[in-house]
Amino acid sequence: MSTLNRWVHRLGRLLRRRQIEKAIDEEMRIHVEMETEHLMRAESLDAVEARRRALVAFGGADRAKEQARDARRTRWLEDLGQDARQGLRGMGRAPGFTLVAVATLALGIGATTAMFSVVSGVMLTPLPYPESDRLVAVWSRFLPESGFDFPEFPVSPPEYFDYRAQSTSLEDAAAHHAYRATLLADDGTALSIRGAAATANLFDVLRARPALGRAFTAVEDVAAGPSVAMLGHALWRRAFGGDSAVIGRTIRVNGRTAEVIGVMPAGFGYPSEDTELWTPIGLDPAERTGRGNHFLTVIARLSAGADLDRAHAEMTTLMAAWRAEYPDVHTGHFLFLRPLMEQVVGSAGPALLALLGAVGFVLLIVCANVANLLLARGEVRQRELAVRSALGAGRARLVRQFLAEGALLSLTGGLAGLVLAYVLVDITLALGAESIPRAGSIALDTRVLLFAGGIALFTTIIFAIAPSLRLPVAVPRLALGEDGRTTTSSGHGLRLRQALVTAQIAFAVVVVIGAGLMMRSYGALTSVDPGFEVGNVLVADLSVPSGDYPDADDVIGFYQDVAERLARLPGALAAGAVSALPLTDGAPNIDFDVEGMAEPAPGEPAQSGDMIIADHGYARTLGVSVVEGRFFEANDRAGSMPVTVVNRRLARMFWPGESALGGRIRSAGDADAPWLTIVGVIDDVQFRTLADEVRPAWYLPLAQMAVTPGNTARSFSVALRTERDPMLLARSMREVLRDVDPMLPLIRLRALDRVAEESVAGPRFTTTMLALFAALALVIGAIGIYGVLAYAVARRTREFGIRMALGADPRRLTGLVVAQGLRLVLAGLAIGILAALAATRLIEELLFGVSPTDPMTFAAVAAAVCLIAFAASVMPVRRALRADPLRSLRAD
Repeated sequence: MSTLNRWVHRLGRLLRRRQIEKAIDEEMRIHVEMETEHLMRAESLDAVEARRRALVAFGGADRAKEQARDARRTRWLEDLGQDARQGLRGMGRAPGFTLVAVATLALGIGATTAMFSVVSGVMLTPLPYPESDRLVAVWSRFLPESGFDFPEFPVSPPEYFDYRAQSTSLEDAAAHHAYRATLLADDGTALSIRGAAATANLFDVLRARPALGRAFTAVEDVAAGPSVAMLGHALWRRAFGGDSAVIGRTIRVNGRTAEVIGVMPAGFGYPSEDTELWTPIGLDPAERTGRGNHFLTVIARLSAGADLDRAHAEMTTLMAAWRAEYPDVHTGHFLFLRPLMEQVVGSAGPALLALLGAVGFVLLIVCANVANLLLARGEVRQRELAVRSALGAGRARLVRQFLAEGALLSLTGGLAGLVLAYVLVDITLALGAESIPRAGSIALDTRVLLFAGGIALFTTIIFAIAPSLRLPVAVPRLALGEDGRTTTSSGHGLRLRQALVTAQIAFAVVVVIGAGLMMRSYGALTSVDPGFEVGNVLVADLSVPSGDYPDADDVIGFYQDVAERLARLPGALAAGAVSALPLTDGAPNIDFDVEGMAEPAPGEPAQSGDMIIADHGYARTLGVSVVEGRFFEANDRAGSMPVTVVNRRLARMFWPGESALGGRIRSAGDADAPWLTIVGVIDDVQFRTLADEVRPAWYLPLAQMAVTPGNTARSFSVALRTERDPMLLARSMREVLRDVDPMLPLIRLRALDRVAEESVAGPRFTTTMLALFAALALVIGAIGIYGVLAYAVARRTREFGIRMALGADPRRLTGLVVAQGLRLVLAGLAIGILAALAATRLIEELLFGVSPTDPMTFAAVAAAVCLIAFAASVMPVRRALRADPLRSLRAD
């Protein structure tokens, strides 16, 4: 009943308001008529002039209605509705302006929100561990004086135990290393999963608790301890149907049995998001002879009251003591700390920050462009303002109306930007799927949506109400007279719009130069010769379990059998196996001794190189050129002379100016290791990224792996070179692997050119996004130039008509307008280039093969901006010159 009463009350109030306004109209009519008659008698005026002066004297009916509404408490609500309706009508009367302004606002708000949402999810959202800001990663570093140059390297077990025991700034530290595991599911399917062998305190350091069961204990984390395992939540559901009775069950991992003792909660994944299995690492604290055996990744939690600065200071003291105690090991070699967040984000951090900076410039360009559009529209509406003012509308009323129009424009642009932001986040994730870490943490950030929308709203409202604030007292009189038809914009307004255009050009130049540098850098990167042929090669990753393939001979036999069967497939040209696939950063760096050369003294370069195990079909399959000698042959097997093949870099380093053939090397630090005779030199192959310098590399034949102690590998990539599209033989490769071992899962199957593309995924993503932002900045900047000059030409239509009627050369008129536009562009270029010289220093670490002040890029961008500006300048004047001069002479 109360609802009905409210509606009856509102209806009655509406009827009363209409009655009041009708009475005001009637009262005003009577007063105006009386005043008109008085003026006609007293001053002998005609009826038209007398009525006009009477209307001016009384201020019009609208002002009286406003005063009447002032007396009611509902005035603000009624005014809001009226202003909104008039604002919508105003937007509808100028659809072109509305479309451009809304689209520009949407692009700026949407792009900014999407990019910041990515940055927030990756870099600002805390890691999914309690007090994650106190977690640090511990790495070792080798400086050149150590004989190596490794900025980041794993930690050895003795280093881990010493640091954990001697540090007072750490609450605790845990160690782990990742591996590939094969697990047998309930349905008999063999699954290839990523696992981690970890110390028992890993979950305490992370403060993570199993959802089911428990974590392994220190009693289980010993050499030859009980075989136990913990499952990831997704693996538990995928392999065991989410059965809680899995706790206590025995499963098969890598061909061996293990008891399941726990299941981690959903969403937990460490050291990587796809890690699904954890087993005890079984380190022996009493073992101190392997200080140079670096294979551990270490994380630690800072103790209460300790911060990173204190931990760094303590680390410096400890490293000085280690160097004094172990000079042979710790000369130029030390441990260092890094926040775990930085470790997880990795190299993606600088690229994302660069993109965020670029999109910030785009938002500034958008705001400047919208401000310019609003100022130009305000100048066009001066006559409208004057007429409304003459009819009695007060300045406050006009300001409120323009305020409503600006708010509606911002709201529409913000809603469109919100929709666009959702789309752009998905597009960004799709473009950067291979290079954006923590993608699961990325969601639309409402904070930055409000921030970007607030900036746009502020800009829109300020410049929307500016014309009404600048309305001079004399304008109503002038606008109602004949002179009002030719009223031009003020010099101040024109200068402000020109300044905004200059700012747009400057901001755009910074973004476009950054994009140009990244494009040149990406071009230089992709032009690097990887040392092998990427086309028509199919590769698959495999890892044989130690339980089913306990000896090196078993491993050798498996991979040789697979390679031989693949080589016999119809359409196959060659097949081979290799322990480290190029461009995947999988080759370990191993020390070796060179026959006839003394071991390097401390501070001298070490004799080391990437060690790769390959079968005799590897070089032909991947198209690696043999520079000298030969590659491995089928008779390079156990029982024959141990051989090796080295790359060109290693040969030049240790046999400069002479042939390396016949030279001998062996694994360092192992007296039982045989001397390997160099039988060939092959071309340098990029095993890490295209941007890295090629390292020395030495190859061991797969068939002789059993006679080189310590070099047995279980994970290999098998490669198949084909006559046509390699994916056509994907099914055949799967069938071959199934025939050899039906219980062995294929980890990953893809074309080798896909591997090459993935190796440059990060630079490609950054370059693509910057190019998109640069194109957006140029388009908006061009719209700004066009808008200012189109308005200027429109105001000079009568002048152009007179000039054309008097025989002026159209080219000269075009030159006048183009010169005006180029002046703005050159000013923006100068400012933008100066700003870019400073800004591009911030992306120097992202560039490859190009300087951040590359003159060619700066010159190309300047030329492109001038060309676009020229096109934007010519279009409005050409349209004006095509008009009929007589019609131009009659133009308002």
